[in-house]
Amino acid sequence: MPAGLPVLVTAGRETMSRNNRRQARENRAQSRRAQRVIEAQQAKRRRMLTIIGSVVGGAVVIAGLLFLFSREPEPAAADEPVSSAPSPAIEVETDGRFKGNPDAPVRVVEFGDFQ
Repeated sequence: MPAGLPVLVTAGRETMSRNNRRQARENRAQSRRAQRVIEAQQAKRRRMLTIIGSVVGGAVVIAGLLFLFSREPEPAAADEPVSSAPSPAIEVETDGRFKGNPDAPVRVVEFGDFQ
């Protein structure tokens, strides 16, 4: 027999197949344990991300509400005085061509060239 090769005691196929089955069961058990550990780590990571996301989302909502309610209200347009348009620098002769009340507070003058 050459040196360096393992010597197998021939106890029959039955012993070898039992050893193989036992080794396979141990491998499956280890792989199930490893998978459970991985699943537990993933669940923990999901819980942490959910908590962090909830805290950040709540902070954004609170900051938005504070921003909306802390602004000073703009004055209403009715509170500001209305400025009138400046009166025309020249008087336009109407020669009797006008409509409406000549003493109206607003006067519209239209210039046109129909050439």
